[in-house]
Amino acid sequence: MINLIVYLPKNNDPVALLQHLLTEKLIASGSIDEDNNAFVMMNDKLEKQINFVITMQTQALLFTEIANYIELQYGLETAMYANPIVASNNFFYERIRTKTKQKKSKSTKRRLIKNI
Repeated sequence: MINLIVYLPKNNDPVALLQHLLTEKLIASGSIDEDNNAFVMMNDKLEKQINFVITMQTQALLFTEIANYIELQYGLETAMYANPIVASNNFFYERIRTKTKQKKSKSTKRRLIKNI
């Protein structure tokens, strides 16, 4: 399980992103923080960027599919990263397990084929 954090530029619709990912069962839940002020150096000048910060909970195996969708829809420079959820209560664990689609890892598939 992971928390996926996306910095979506202010000119985009974060609700549409969450609706799509929830409908496709790619995430179990998500929250939106508005007007995040980020500061970066661009060409030796301090630049302020205003973003939506979207925090989503999902399975680690779904990260690549989610990241590919976000990059396709919002551009390759959309910043995102994931942190592992190292502990949770049973309610939270079950929500992520039951609300996201099940995707088997390649190593699991190989093991299954080998055992047949």
